[in-house]
Amino acid sequence: QARGTPAPPRQLEADITDYSFDRAVICDRARSADLLLANNFHFENNCAVLSLDGYPEGLFDTVRKMLKRNPRLRVFALHDATPRGCGVPHRLANEHEWFAGTAKITDVGLRPSQTAGFRGQYLSVAARTAAGNGISTAEARWLSRYGLEVAAIRPEQVLKRLYQAMHRGEQEDFD
Repeated sequence: QARGTPAPPRQLEADITDYSFDRAVICDRARSADLLLANNFHFENNCAVLSLDGYPEGLFDTVRKMLKRNPRLRVFALHDATPRGCGVPHRLANEHEWFAGTAKITDVGLRPSQTAGFRGQYLSVAARTAAGNGISTAEARWLSRYGLEVAAIRPEQVLKRLYQAMHRGEQEDFD
């Protein structure tokens, strides 16, 4: 295979769909999922990692189908403080192509209320955001002016916070 040529898609084992994970991290974009995959978060925590936009390609549809069949599934939504990102937990909990009424969803992403320590890293936004679909009125006001990416947080902090949320959730109820 020539350098720079993508690897051919891996052949999935025939019985792969007989298995599942009890936990999954769903990110608002591939870049955040890549951070977790590159740091072996999925191996170390025995969880699936996917993004809303279909990443990782080749495995996405199969893994999502596997997850949807698990009645004990716990889903962790990792997202940016953007209108799209802050809507991820709501989408995961309410859209039938995701986990509508079938999985416990925990928001571990960035919300506007968590951004004060990152003031110099805010993104400028010029579009009005409406409240609803998991976004409060106060969040909509902030999101109409600013945004903040998970990439603003040091990778080790993202991994640590996600790990803690997953393991804290094993002892607490997040409903």
